[in-house]
Amino acid sequence: MSESKSQLTPLGGTIVIALGAVPVLIAWIAAIGLAQARGAALLPAGVIAAMGLVLPALALSSAWQDRLMGIGAGLLFWGLVVLTAMPMYFPGERAQGLSIGWSLLSGQTVSDSPADWAMDVDGVLPGDAGEASMEADGIAVVEPVDTGSFQAMTETSKRASIYGTLEVEDDDLVLPYAADENSLVIPVTLEGPDRNRLEIEMTYDTGATLTTLNFDTLLRLGIAVPANSPVIELRTAAGPRRAQLVLLDGLWLGHHLVEGVTVSVCEECANRLSVGLLGLNATGQFRVVVDQRTKSLILSPRRDQPDQLANVEPWVELKGAVIKERRNGAVRVDLTLHNQSRRDITEAMVSVRCGKSWPIKVGAIPAHGSTQTSMKLSGNPQCDTYQLELVKAWW
Repeated sequence: MSESKSQLTPLGGTIVIALGAVPVLIAWIAAIGLAQARGAALLPAGVIAAMGLVLPALALSSAWQDRLMGIGAGLLFWGLVVLTAMPMYFPGERAQGLSIGWSLLSGQTVSDSPADWAMDVDGVLPGDAGEASMEADGIAVVEPVDTGSFQAMTETSKRASIYGTLEVEDDDLVLPYAADENSLVIPVTLEGPDRNRLEIEMTYDTGATLTTLNFDTLLRLGIAVPANSPVIELRTAAGPRRAQLVLLDGLWLGHHLVEGVTVSVCEECANRLSVGLLGLNATGQFRVVVDQRTKSLILSPRRDQPDQLANVEPWVELKGAVIKERRNGAVRVDLTLHNQSRRDITEAMVSVRCGKSWPIKVGAIPAHGSTQTSMKLSGNPQCDTYQLELVKAWW
């Protein structure tokens, strides 16, 4: 049986092989750069990398009847496979490997951080370590997200009220309200320590971020106001004033319980009909419609598990450090979150901003305890200033 001849001209075959060799060459440069970053000798690393890239490609070429076409296709396929797999084993280091490898081959000085062209090439290459990928040292690499999308994502969960036509479902709640000038007063049940409950009236206020209560109501609930409790600035009719914060165990709207509600102590916010303002940190768990015909509020529980950032954030002390590793130029963020409240935090998310935004998930933070976590930022950004912000949290 005679061997099949190539249907390509010598020039055509050369072009096909050259095109297929491009991803193999890129992978080889990155491989020797990664090897050099780990202290390996250049010559053995180069030979081993070349064998690992070329031999499998030649083996794959045997599946093609046209030999030249098979070699080109095998090089292209295997080169892309290796480039795609690199981030799985070396998360966030492919660009650094390209930069080091090219510097070695061209005789340039090796830089601690990836060159801009290496970052650009890495950005268009296949393969993504993903948010949950892990470094060899156990530190995960986090990917940036579009700032606009991230802002929209965080803002959506904070919307508390939607006014318009809404069909009442089985689990919806209808609360009658009493109109007092420009405010709506509704019945609420507060829950303090030892499940101590108190039925009161509060003013539904879409302009108040935090719920407020006066001292007398807190005293009746058995909630003390420690001298070292968090302090915020409130804008009242009498002007701005500082107010201490306390934590309610729960707040009942009908048969719906909102757990862990942060309350600011405000005497001026109470009146003869209401002991305080019912803010968005409580009503944000619902979609709210005001039915003026029946003088009632229709509250529909949100299905998207809205975060409790407004309740949790005042109790969290966030500290962080951004560290650049000399070995490979990786940028690592070390975070420490301290929970000053008497309630466990189940999960939180911190945004690291430096042109782009990297969301970092944080695990449970015990009451009066701390949690530490470390994450490497993909792309190894080079910024003078990094901004850290708690953007999501749940009790």
